Amino acid sequence: VELFPIYKDTNRVSGCGSYVFNGNTYNSSTIISDTFKTINGCDSILFTEITINPISIDTQFVSGCGSCDFNGNTYTTNTILYDTLQSMYGCDSIIVTDIMIYPLSLDTQTVNVCGFYVNSTGDTLRANTSYYDTFVSQNGCDSVIYMIVNVTTLDLGVTNANNTLTSD
Repeated sequence: VELFPIYKDTNRVSGCGSYVFNGNTYNSSTIISDTFKTINGCDSILFTEITINPISIDTQFVSGCGSCDFNGNTYTTNTILYDTLQSMYGCDSIIVTDIMIYPLSLDTQTVNVCGFYVNSTGDTLRANTSYYDTFVSQNGCDSVIYMIVNVTTLDLGVTNANNTLTSD
């Protein structure tokens, strides 16, 4: 009686996110065994160890008022950037940068008043003037209003002559 050995071997492979082996797609790590017959009629077993390494996708959000400086570039419109790096397993790591540009608001308002005008900071204005008023919008950007205030002075002088009131 002649004894023949059983042959065993392990093949190690890896993929990024998935791996195709013998027409099948594997999305997670697994071990596959295949049995073959040797020329002597004995079994020969081949183990295939499939390791699935992760693909990393991270998103970061960046915003600016009117424009945004990012990585040495200035952006004035909404932009999405993709940066592909290689991980320690040799798989892609993708960084998505979502750049949101919020508009700056600049408006002009003219106010015509008699006597005086009280502005947003509580100052009483009694003469024609103009100034900038700045508010913070809901997205954190400045909203600037150029205010033109036209004040018509009131003549407060009144004269009573023969029971007739007249102003100066």
